[in-house]
Amino acid sequence: MIFYWILFLIPAFKALTKPKESWGPKTSVLIWISLVFSVGLRHEVGCDWFRYLNLLDRYDGMKMQEILFGNELSFVEPFYDFINWLAANNNLQIYGVNTICAMLFSTGLIIFCKSTPRPWLALTIAVPYLVFVVAMGYTRQAVSISCLMVGYLFLSNGKVRNFLILCGIAATFHKASVVALPFALPYLSSKNRLNTFVRYLIILLGIYGMADIFILDRLDFLIYGYIENKMNSGGAAIRAIMNILPSTIFLMYGNRLMLKDKSIITWRWLSILSILCGIAILTGAPSTFIDRLGLYALPIQIFVFSRLPDFKVFKGVSPLLLNSAVVFLSLLTLLVWLFWGNVSFCWIPYRNLLAL
Repeated sequence: MIFYWILFLIPAFKALTKPKESWGPKTSVLIWISLVFSVGLRHEVGCDWFRYLNLLDRYDGMKMQEILFGNELSFVEPFYDFINWLAANNNLQIYGVNTICAMLFSTGLIIFCKSTPRPWLALTIAVPYLVFVVAMGYTRQAVSISCLMVGYLFLSNGKVRNFLILCGIAATFHKASVVALPFALPYLSSKNRLNTFVRYLIILLGIYGMADIFILDRLDFLIYGYIENKMNSGGAAIRAIMNILPSTIFLMYGNRLMLKDKSIITWRWLSILSILCGIAILTGAPSTFIDRLGLYALPIQIFVFSRLPDFKVFKGVSPLLLNSAVVFLSLLTLLVWLFWGNVSFCWIPYRNLLAL
């Protein structure tokens, strides 16, 4: 448990003492290395640890053409499948899989944090849940989320093509990330109606194509497993509230941030998705499926809370005090998860391959 506190308190201290300090190349590399070693070389951390081990064993001895074309695992999540095949057949073990995924996740997280006005505060917000819970517990989803985080930045600048490419990459790690594809639709309008129609048609066909590849073939399984069986996740309501709060703040006061119109569109729709998922969970819908979708809205927490001191919502409240409040909220999140989380025992104690 001490490890988690150390990894949290370092960025928290920097967020309090140097809230607007930017990251140079050396700082970025140091953070990247720390995250990769912490996430990638973890040992028996996370409730899905042994499930990932079993998946890795299934690739042992397979040929590349079997992975691509000739077995029941083909094209489930192609990039993640390939990483498992590479590790299983080159004695890299599960640590090789996790390290490669941690490298990708950490890159996306650092790019996203550096895009905020307070990178250390952004990292402090990300550590308790996105890093500890998601990256150390749900390997595939973590890489998908990091891809979408960078994708959201591109979309905020109107770079739809880059966003779609990153959505496609995200889906090759976890298929549910295709839920983000419709966010591109508001950016397709133009003065020429024919051009607008063609753009919408291309995107809709792309959405259908990706859904056909990644989801439709397993739709019956997903409906039965998540909805008909009414699968529920412990702590889903708390996680929903964690997304609803920043989403509500942004919808009410986001216009005070002096963001570009294109950026406002992205984060407005992400806020709406967060709130809809949260309402569905809080009103009693089967929570596991919706909770999984809500993971792809997690960046709204980092985006909004790292900018909260700039919202100027509360008159007479200094940015420094709001900055401290966000750090305290992140501290509270870590405390609740460590001591009262339903499955936090899967993460405690933290063990690392280098210390075995």
